[in-house]
Amino acid sequence: MYLSQVHIQNYRSFNDFKISLNEGLSIIIGENNVGKSNFLESLNLVFNRNYSLAKKTLQQEDFWSGLIIEDKWPEVKIEITLRGIKTEDELAVTSKWLTRNPEEAKLTYKFRPKSNISAKLPKKSKSISEIQLPLHEYEWVIYGGEIETTDAFDFNMLGKFGIEYVCTHVSGTNL
Repeated sequence: MYLSQVHIQNYRSFNDFKISLNEGLSIIIGENNVGKSNFLESLNLVFNRNYSLAKKTLQQEDFWSGLIIEDKWPEVKIEITLRGIKTEDELAVTSKWLTRNPEEAKLTYKFRPKSNISAKLPKKSKSISEIQLPLHEYEWVIYGGEIETTDAFDFNMLGKFGIEYVCTHVSGTNL
């Protein structure tokens, strides 16, 4: 089983970003300030069961800075697709997250307005930098599969994943 796709919406430096990954080792490289750390942090929001409630609860600066608030309050969405589910153990872990494809599962993190949000939207479109989001009326959820569900999510299953990050910082100097 491997991480095959990550889709990030409205999170930090990502407006609507989708990346496909291949089976095996994936290496993330790029210039400074392009979102490498934000990408890894988005994976932590989904997979890191040791994150405190405070870490999973986002702040206004965690929303993409180019957002325009119009007819609904914005949400952050991070969708992870797992493919190559073949063994009985892998199936046992992902069984509630499967899609129509029996070798594919999805996990989704959302930071969104609660269904009974009382905060009023601005009368005119506004940039996210011009208003204060009513974050006290937001919640985060994680669910598996293709359809959002209210079933309790089993965070213990996340402990079955062996995701490792190796971070290296290289600074260049002029010779």
